[in-house]
Amino acid sequence: SVELSRCLTKETGGYVPVKATVVSLPEGATVGEMVYRKGLLTDPEDPNWALATKVSNDTFNVSNNGVYSVRVSDSEGNCIISHVYVNNINPGIVAVPEVDYFTNRRRAVNGVAVPYSTIRVETADGTRYSALADAGGKYSVELPPQAADTKMLVWAEEGTRKSEKVEVTVYRTGPNLPTANPVKDGGSKVYCFLEENQTPAIMIGKNVYIEEGMSERYKKSGVYHSSYTIVESAVKWFDETSCCISVPKMKKGTKYYLYAFDWQNRESLRTEFVVEE
Repeated sequence: SVELSRCLTKETGGYVPVKATVVSLPEGATVGEMVYRKGLLTDPEDPNWALATKVSNDTFNVSNNGVYSVRVSDSEGNCIISHVYVNNINPGIVAVPEVDYFTNRRRAVNGVAVPYSTIRVETADGTRYSALADAGGKYSVELPPQAADTKMLVWAEEGTRKSEKVEVTVYRTGPNLPTANPVKDGGSKVYCFLEENQTPAIMIGKNVYIEEGMSERYKKSGVYHSSYTIVESAVKWFDETSCCISVPKMKKGTKYYLYAFDWQNRESLRTEFVVEE
């Protein structure tokens, strides 16, 4: 026998995946061909099976409501026919977009949606970002790094029609993006703002300035490279999340980068700065 089940039961504007599971076969037999066709077919010799579509990986997608028939043949020449009724496709709504795993160390929300639909992302502070899905439905919405454990809303739009909103959690894979006050021409101190139990690192060219005693932690991080020169520098802590790290005097236009490292030696994304006038 074959069990057929819809992988999606709520109302959708897109396709519905159907899972076909072979429960039993005659002793010694193995699964042969599995095909599906829209319509109520009960005879394995029905000529309409000639227009059937092969089932891959035991799953097939349907985009219209109705009855679907599945025929499974085995190595002994037997055929089994089962049916599934799909009634939850609504052409009047937009399919909910699929969203890839998102973390606090990513700068884009990626996934798959209805081709050419507009994807909207609303972050925890209410700011919205958008992008257009391509012909294959793939999309990538660029946005600033988001803080771990916050929530975002993602949905798709086609004209005036909108999909349901998907709540997406920002998972932690390292420190959140650190920030710092601007440094002016001739400045030699960078005032940093981090999370608790983290330490800063400032990169200027190939020199990395890090708190005294933290060189080994930096070397275990994913951004360390043997070509970099590590300089242990004085850091003054004002509280558990703000500090000042000393660096050589920097001229106007100098680029420098700020990272944060946690107790697991994981690094944040880098924040880029340019010395002001």
